Amino acid sequence: MTGGGSQDGGLFGRGGIDIAQLDYQARVCGVDPMNSKRLIELASVGVAALAWREGPVEDWHAAQDGIGQAEMMRLNAAATRTARDHLRAEARVDLPLEDARLPSGGAASIFAPLSRLLADPQRSLPDGRVLRDLAADAGAWEEFEGHVCAHCGRWAGLETAYGPRSVLILLACHAVGRVRKWWLLPDWSARVQEFFRRLDDPEAWDDRQVANYLRQQPPPGTSDRHALRQRLLDGPDRCTAAAADYCLRAGLGLLAPSDYGWPGYSRHAMPAACRALVVPPSRPGVARR
Repeated sequence: MTGGGSQDGGLFGRGGIDIAQLDYQARVCGVDPMNSKRLIELASVGVAALAWREGPVEDWHAAQDGIGQAEMMRLNAAATRTARDHLRAEARVDLPLEDARLPSGGAASIFAPLSRLLADPQRSLPDGRVLRDLAADAGAWEEFEGHVCAHCGRWAGLETAYGPRSVLILLACHAVGRVRKWWLLPDWSARVQEFFRRLDDPEAWDDRQVANYLRQQPPPGTSDRHALRQRLLDGPDRCTAAAADYCLRAGLGLLAPSDYGWPGYSRHAMPAACRALVVPPSRPGVARR
């Protein structure tokens, strides 16, 4: 089956996912399935976007007096780092293609533990609080924990059937297709470099609000550009709250891949079947708060 005329991108054969077709579809999406380092970087963003951000946390962010933009950026980066550190330590993605579908057998799942890491109530946050502090009450925490566990459980099930490499590819495809302006993507260094190139040139921005902001005196703690650049390159979660807020007001979030020479990807390149696989089905009778 080929991907050209199929609504599922030719992703499924008689026995389930067609691994060779999955690799082909990944390349169409702009993901090199044989580049282990980048695969893990992209998959980590997919994990953070789906299990962390696209659920109750989004409600906490949108609520009146909810999580602010700069703090949300730091929290997203911290969640991505948590996922990335775990996957780097545990994933074995150097399997030959013909072995990639073999079940993991007695090996421990690399995806199941992610729920414990991402939803650890004592996980330290960039602002010094712990994760449990973000939830308004026990019900909000339970909803968040259930969201994380449902996603990680979904991936662990796919891992058992098709191996970890296939799940990493699916999550990486989700990252490039749905969250191209996320923090700590593989293009992060290029994005930061372009941001600092524009920082002293208000006219480089089409956004008048950003241009006017850059004409003002920078806030305390942000005047040392070298130190700020190094912290931002390490990740927004390594920046102070003031520095993160400054970077967003100065235009960091407005930059698109085309602004610094990286290819853009169409979300339509990823078959809907890919997203359907990485998102657990909604439970009947369960509504978001």
